[in-house]
Amino acid sequence: MLSIIYVLLVLFQIKTTNVKTAYSFTPAEIDWQIQRMNMFPPALARLGYIMEVKREVQILEKLQNNFFTVVDFKEYFPNRLPYILSPFVLTGLYFFVSERRKWQLVYYSFFVSIVLLTIIGSNAKYGPILVFPYFAFFVFLSVSKIIRRVKK
Repeated sequence: MLSIIYVLLVLFQIKTTNVKTAYSFTPAEIDWQIQRMNMFPPALARLGYIMEVKREVQILEKLQNNFFTVVDFKEYFPNRLPYILSPFVLTGLYFFVSERRKWQLVYYSFFVSIVLLTIIGSNAKYGPILVFPYFAFFVFLSVSKIIRRVKK
């Protein structure tokens, strides 16, 4: 049942994401590329072309930007989640990673979600909703561990 919900959430994320904007450049970005390419000395003009204009390098740069956007906690706090949840999310993430054998299916699906958001970008209409259930899980895990330790 959870796998069906996960697949539906993935399809919803893909459907609401504008992938074209994730891999296209704004006129300002193109202008910056041209300026950086012109900074190379004439002897290294070919290297400047490769680093700034080659499609493969541009795609790798976009993938890198997408990845760091997905894993950046500043993207989620305070815009999508209140700051009050940040310690619970981080504590829950710690418990989640330290007990990854116990939560193996959730662990792998979390990383599949990060990889998918890295590929398609997080420019979705509703944001990177694919990771929000994991944040809720981290908060739940953190609160349950804290309550369990307080009761002892």
